[in-house]
Amino acid sequence: MPTPIPIDPAERAEAEDAARELLRDVIGTDYSDTTLRVCADHLLSFRRHQKTHAEQPPTAALDRLFAIAKSDTGQSARVANFLLAWWNGVDLGHFPIADLFGLDRAIADDITAVVRFLGRHPGAVYADSLGYRGDVMDLLARWRGITDEDAA
Repeated sequence: MPTPIPIDPAERAEAEDAARELLRDVIGTDYSDTTLRVCADHLLSFRRHQKTHAEQPPTAALDRLFAIAKSDTGQSARVANFLLAWWNGVDLGHFPIADLFGLDRAIADDITAVVRFLGRHPGAVYADSLGYRGDVMDLLARWRGITDEDAA
């Protein structure tokens, strides 16, 4: 039998309070202590799962996208437009969704992986916070003629 994970008493009490509120909303006040405990255990399990399975940045996809945007292929400009729109769409141009139609499936998959990560992340995330500032500066110079001094 697996060893139970120790639970902080304050965390247990908070889960039981949340379970009481949930049970009261769903079935009223007629529930057993066992039902309360099981509901609290499920809440604790869910919270732990969220903490241990937090979505990681799609760094492999970003590495590929920046490499493509720095290259000289037919899809480079579209990929650069996506990355620069993420950086500052108002000043650098937005990314038309229809541009996905002209990309290879693997590249479109990488873009959607980035968008999925951004959509699931609480708050704004930009390329520099993921370690890609230098790559963005390279794209600014190549595709928009903006240097480090201009971008500062």
